[in-house]
Amino acid sequence: MLYSEKIQYFIEIVRHGSFSRSAKHLNVATSTVTKAVTNLEKELGQTLVKRLKSGVEMTPIGQDLYESVIESYLTIEQKLNAVKNKGSQKRNSLKIITTTGTMSLWLMPRLAAFQKKYPDITLRLQTTDDHVSLSKTDADVAILPTIDDPGAVIKKKLLSVSVKLAASKSYIAQYGEPKTKLDLKNHRLISFYQSKDLVRGNVDWHLQNEDGLLKPALIINSAICIYYAALLGYGIAPISKEFPIEGDLIEILPDEPQQEVDVFFITPKKRGGDNLINDLYSSLVEPIFTKTTLSITGD
Repeated sequence: MLYSEKIQYFIEIVRHGSFSRSAKHLNVATSTVTKAVTNLEKELGQTLVKRLKSGVEMTPIGQDLYESVIESYLTIEQKLNAVKNKGSQKRNSLKIITTTGTMSLWLMPRLAAFQKKYPDITLRLQTTDDHVSLSKTDADVAILPTIDDPGAVIKKKLLSVSVKLAASKSYIAQYGEPKTKLDLKNHRLISFYQSKDLVRGNVDWHLQNEDGLLKPALIINSAICIYYAALLGYGIAPISKEFPIEGDLIEILPDEPQQEVDVFFITPKKRGGDNLINDLYSSLVEPIFTKTTLSITGD
């Protein structure tokens, strides 16, 4: 087996996270992939991946090798696909990876123009709250605040999301209203994340305290569900500007500086000239003239 084929199998197990998933993607037996990577390790005299029950994990040497060859590999893969598809039917799908909040509140109302222009293109939308490396996914576009492989992508700012604190009147009646940020340590707080590793920007700024991170009473990785939890009186929550803070909800600490989270349109550098992706970006930055208002009611 040639070095190039062994390198291909190594790259695919990194991208898919396991021998079995990469074998399925390559349409070969799992034993073929396992043997190829094992032989590559023997020839190099180095261990490239750790075999875990849950999949594989790169060693430091494996990481160095992957970073050294991935860009060339993707270039070759792109050129081969271009030759393969030349003169044949164009692609029929486009995959976007983003967060649940961005998808439901911002992205969905803006897809109509693109779908009208490309009625035969299937848009595949996937949400995530994890770190994302585009080179390790099959996504064409990421609409996110951050990405794990910034040197290999093109980023264009799409929007800034303002995050304010809010709580229901019933919560304030029971627990009182905080007057300063220091008062938050005596309250029930709702958050997106479990740690200070803020993959989606500084959304949980209200947890930051001079003594460290405050412990949230409720952690929900969904903007809509956080809004709903605040309405139900579960605690003080970070609310995006797309949600109306009115009715039973009141803004908390309105004099505190608003937190802004920038969200970007992110594509692999090698796809910079892709007309379909460029048209998607253009359609998303066009102003829309209808506004969708989210209404959540309970019995």
